[in-house]
Amino acid sequence: MEFLKGFLNTKEIENSEKKLVALEMLEPVQVSDSRSKDIKQKYKVTYIKQLRDELLGNDTNEFRSSRQPDVDSSDNLDELLRHHQNKQESIAEELMAITRGLREHSELAGKIIKKDIEILEKSSKGMDTNFENLKREELRLTEFVRKSTWRCWIWVLAVAMVAIFIKMILFIKVTKKS
Repeated sequence: MEFLKGFLNTKEIENSEKKLVALEMLEPVQVSDSRSKDIKQKYKVTYIKQLRDELLGNDTNEFRSSRQPDVDSSDNLDELLRHHQNKQESIAEELMAITRGLREHSELAGKIIKKDIEILEKSSKGMDTNFENLKREELRLTEFVRKSTWRCWIWVLAVAMVAIFIKMILFIKVTKKS
């Protein structure tokens, strides 16, 4: 009984997707009750077909009306053609809007990329100048170190010569007195 009540509630729903979800949400049927399984399976297939038709833009009522011969079949055909032409126009407008959006996004992305490239070029130039400055300073420092070491040795030799000279003078004074 609960299955049938739930099933009747699903038939009242307008949207095929919601119908399908509601049918799936029904309580699992017992294994021995094959009729309820058959009903559930049959309507599941029906709801899936309706959902597929809705997703693909096929209106099942349009096809039913075109299959049934009417007295005003030429009016229905004209109306159906107008309806399809309106759909095609709306789809074309949507495609144009999407194309415009894509073009705007690609132009914006191009501007951003150009700006990033300019920033990278400026950074690269700055790094090159910094590298050249570092090389120049390194050469100056090595030259200074070379000159400094010779100066240092000259001072050491000068101090050693002065010390030897003072010792010689002291030696001469000490040996003269004796």
